[in-house]
Amino acid sequence: MGLRAERNGFQPNMLYAVVVFRWVPPEGATRHETQFAPERMTEIVRQELRYRRVEGLVGQYVDRTVLLLPIDDAQHTLRMKQNTEALRLRLQDYAPSGFVSCGVGRPTLGLSALRESFKEAEKALALSDQLWTEPRVTFFGDLSLYELLLGVSPEQLRNFCRNWLSAILDYDEQHKSDLLITLDAYFSSNGNMRLTAKELNIHRNTLVYRLNRIAEITQLDMDDANVHLNLHLALRAYHLLKTFNL
Repeated sequence: MGLRAERNGFQPNMLYAVVVFRWVPPEGATRHETQFAPERMTEIVRQELRYRRVEGLVGQYVDRTVLLLPIDDAQHTLRMKQNTEALRLRLQDYAPSGFVSCGVGRPTLGLSALRESFKEAEKALALSDQLWTEPRVTFFGDLSLYELLLGVSPEQLRNFCRNWLSAILDYDEQHKSDLLITLDAYFSSNGNMRLTAKELNIHRNTLVYRLNRIAEITQLDMDDANVHLNLHLALRAYHLLKTFNL
């Protein structure tokens, strides 16, 4: 396998990161609507790599385009991040509709270790839909918190979520409200009220009301840093459980 990989351009002594691109059709799209074929995506990535004079091995896996991107230095991945985002944006330009998301595994050495980088890229890709409101490149190496949570048993994660989020989830279900979404947006915006209201497309006063309602039904002190930390962790664990059906 090593000799065949070398003939295909793989250098066993070089670091590679696995990059996975996926096209997500718009919500409600039918099979008969215009598709963004993975073969077309793969060809676009090849063309863009040649244009940018970036070495890389490109292939197709089911409905995804997979790129093995060589890395000069694992400690200096800025260029890798710039290249992958440029490739994602290029694919987005060609997409007939929907959006293109991207997950990247950590750089690894040797052919056998690429499988782990691929798994990481797939996890990053799956989490990206839960983490971000806009399509972007998600790097597994930047998800240390999720890597930590993945090391915890699903039952422990479920118990943790239940302890901190059950009151909010029950309230949302009973009243058809969006308190959990509001809290998630609040943390994603680093507690910035203006940005949170903008992301949710609601008035600031509505946001204040919702946050006060969360404090009331949970009986938690929302000014307590430890409460913030636990709620934030519980939300991240909740997304993790949903993403991987744990």
